[in-house]
This record gives sequence, structure tokens and C-alpha cells, in this order.
Amino acid sequence: MKPLRIDLAIEVRDRAGLQWALDALTLANVRALRDDPLLPALHSSGVRYARESAMARAGRDVTVATSRGRAERFAGVHRVLELGAGDCDDLAPWRAAELLRAGVPARAVAMPVGATWHVVVLTPWGVEDPSRDLGMGR
Repeated sequence: MKPLRIDLAIEVRDRAGLQWALDALTLANVRALRDDPLLPALHSSGVRYARESAMARAGRDVTVATSRGRAERFAGVHRVLELGAGDCDDLAPWRAAELLRAGVPARAVAMPVGATWHVVVLTPWGVEDPSRDLGMGR
């Protein structure tokens, strides 16, 4: 079976829409990890954190224009590996999927940060921030 490759662009208007996209991407990543056991773990994959704008400036196709401006891009495990980088809404669903595959209840969630959102992973032991682990803020 060919691996499921997810690369969605969604015009997110509110927190509920963002959470829907994060949940959908997490479930797609669970399937990708199940179907392709050779995929590396996020933290050992060599993938780094990068803002979508920085990836676009580096020539990576990550932006999507809509009639209302720009849509948010949500990349699955395979696409993030191809790019070598992802932003918080790409990395947190990958990590949440890894934990779910291991039987740990986890969810990628959007936390308000000023006028925007930052996506982290809620786990039974607290909050994980894969973006920070992989280079955000450095």
C-alpha cells in the first residue's frame, strides 16, 4: 500500500477550525506511522522547526493564497520529512501521533499567544513543545 501523504491548506477562521485540522492531521499521522514502520521518530528525524514564512523564503512551497489572504498549511509526517522542517502545527500532530501509537493519550492543541496561536502536545505528564525542542526560539 502506498503511504498516505498529507499536505492540507485550510483557511482557519477560529480555534475550533484549527483544532479540527490538528485532530485530522494527528489521525492521518497515526495511520502513516502505522503503515510505514521505517519512519523515524520526530526527535531523531533531523527535522527542525521553521516558520512557514522562512520555509517559503528558502524556496519550499508552503504558502497558499485564498480570497481572504493566506491559508494555513498542515503537513503530514512524509511532507515534513521532505521539507526537512515544519512549524508548530506540523510538528505537534506528528509527536501526538507517536504517543497515540504507543498507547499514550495525547493531543495537539492550540494555545493562545498574544494575537496568534502556538500548537503544543498535551500528555498525561504535562505539555510537550516539539517546536521548542527542535529549534524554535534559537
